[in-house]
Amino acid sequence: MLLASSALALSPAVVAATATPQWPTHRCGSFTHQEKGSYPVNERITVLGRGVSCRTATSVIRAFWSGRGVTQHGGPSDAQSYWTLAAWPGWRCGQGAGAGSCSRGQAIAAYEVRAT
Repeated sequence: MLLASSALALSPAVVAATATPQWPTHRCGSFTHQEKGSYPVNERITVLGRGVSCRTATSVIRAFWSGRGVTQHGGPSDAQSYWTLAAWPGWRCGQGAGAGSCSRGQAIAAYEVRAT
């Protein structure tokens, strides 16, 4: 019985270890972004990287969040879309609830958002 429960306890870790792409775990720092509009919100954007320098990861994520030179491709919703950056050719970005990432080949610049 103990052996069976140990095997079951390990199986999610094995599945997670083989899933790709992996979310970056190297934290590169953060910056503040102020959302304009009727209800202004300050957000803390934490940048993460994998296979890319922190300087590049932060620059790519800042470019994405600036909205300048960002082109949407795909469908009408975020789930059906991706974005490209004029200042960073070859990078492709996606976003979800509270996080997102930009990638080029195996390099990933990701971010997490927290309201401040």
